[in-house]
This record gives sequence, structure tokens and C-alpha cells, in this order.
Amino acid sequence: MFGTLARTALAVIFFLAISSSPSLAQHVRPHPHDNSALYAAVMDKAKQGDALSQYSIALLYERGQGVQKNYALSNDWLAKAAAQNYSMAQFKLGDHYQYGKGVKVDLPQAAKWYRAAAGQNNYEAQHALGKLYQTGDGVKQNFAEAYFWLTLAGDDKQYAADRDRILPLLKSDQIALVKDRVAKWRKGNRG
Repeated sequence: MFGTLARTALAVIFFLAISSSPSLAQHVRPHPHDNSALYAAVMDKAKQGDALSQYSIALLYERGQGVQKNYALSNDWLAKAAAQNYSMAQFKLGDHYQYGKGVKVDLPQAAKWYRAAAGQNNYEAQHALGKLYQTGDGVKQNFAEAYFWLTLAGDDKQYAADRDRILPLLKSDQIALVKDRVAKWRKGNRG
């Protein structure tokens, strides 16, 4: 019924739940702090090149769940998953470069990874990339481009507020061009 990827995803979710909830772990297995078999299974899939498993291992290292917190290892695994176009890994790698998590702050590199994830309709990456264009951090400041990415990110309260702050900085012809570009994007990128 479940494919390998689905089983791996469920195992990772289970592992994360157990790692973050000792009370849940006590009801599930007699040794709540020994998740080594599950960790080993996910690690084995990650080493075989499974992007979801690589991303999951990266999150464990980032959060220090079941393993020693280690941003350098997290970034290594994120880079492997991101190289396979796994959008959540691309977004998270962009976040690490933007905020210096285990790497030197590198805003152009953050923009690169946000752009890769944003191109796959990752709304968090679209928002982050839009904010970089708004401030000119790591990219040339461009309010129309910021408005484009923030519009694609959606109508979440914070995203809409960020987008609406840019609106007065644009001319009506720029707004029309961005709206046309957004419509074309959405038509061509239906999931």
C-alpha cells in the first residue's frame, strides 16, 4: 500500500515525534530514548541518496533531536537534498545562509537557494526571496520583483502585509506588469 518514500516519511515523522515527546515515547516503546534503529534506517536511506531522508537527517542535526545539535552536518545533508531539487532543503539552506546557521552569512547564496525553492512554488521561499528584493540584501533592490515574489507567496496575514507595504512604491504600470506575470506564473505552475 505504501511506497518506500511514504514509509520513510512516516518513519521520520514518527522519529521526530518520539524524539520531541518523551511522554509519547513511553507509551510506544519500552526504551524511549533509544531510537537508534529508526535513526539508522533513515540514515541508511539518506546515504543511498533519498532526498527526503537527507532532509530529515538535516533537521535532526539542526534541532538536536536524537543526535548532538550540529549545523555543519545539517548543512551537509541539506546541500545533498537541495542538489536533488528538494525544495524544503533549498529553502532551509537559504535560511541557514541568511542567518549564519553553521555557515558564514552569505546573502547572495541565501538568495540563490531561496530562488531555487521559490521556483518550485515553495511559499516560504517566495516570501523570503521577496523580502530580500525589498531590502536589497544579497540581491539588487527591486520593488517590482519583491512585489512579484510576495504576491506569489500568498495571502497569509504577514505575507500580505509585507506585500502591501511595497505597493505605494510602485507605479501603476509596474503593478500591472507584475500582476500579469503572477497570472502567467500561476497558470503555468499548477501543482
